[in-house]
Amino acid sequence: MKTDVPGEATRSRVVLLIDDDEDDFELFNHALEELAPDHVGVLLTKVENIIGYFESLPDSEIPCLVVTDLNIPPSDGFEVIEKLKADPRYAHIPIIVYSNSANPRDVQRARQLGATTYVHKATSIQEVQDDVKAMLQHCLAT
Repeated sequence: MKTDVPGEATRSRVVLLIDDDEDDFELFNHALEELAPDHVGVLLTKVENIIGYFESLPDSEIPCLVVTDLNIPPSDGFEVIEKLKADPRYAHIPIIVYSNSANPRDVQRARQLGATTYVHKATSIQEVQDDVKAMLQHCLAT
């Protein structure tokens, strides 16, 4: 399921992918559907007000996991981490940075802001499946 509209995800567990690349979402979501059919992937392609987005969701649709790219104009993944971790209502949600950047400064900054982990984007379907499987462990812990 792909949506930019709150309220369309109706399955029990929501994994939010924040990325401006819909192809990345399709690969991610395909792996998610195979590995955890009780979870639903939701794509958010723009993040102008992440807290407002979360506030618009019913409690049953608050993600159990947020996976964010760093480059999501007009904002960035660092802002997503910072704002969610600063809000006590959402600070418990694991946030995984899933980015093409392998810059050690990006990794360090993401972790300092509160990211659970940092994963370099996969280049093969098998690697995407392995990454999603590892990410789901964080979702299951919430």
